[in-house]
Amino acid sequence: MAAARLSATFQEQIAAWQGPGNLLLVTHQVNITALMGGGVGSGEMIVVRPVDESLQVVGRLSVSGQ
Repeated sequence: MAAARLSATFQEQIAAWQGPGNLLLVTHQVNITALMGGGVGSGEMIVVRPVDESLQVVGRLSVSGQ
């Protein structure tokens, strides 16, 4: 399944990140849903932190079009 492959790729990129600073990955709703197992709104960002072998959601940010 393509979504599972993409999800694994994102997880590998996040796990491999060594900094400095923060890592920003930009993608589409369908990919975020596959990675996080839940939905995201239009213009919404999910802030995560790697914890062991998974991702912990630490926040959500919405960007208004106005």
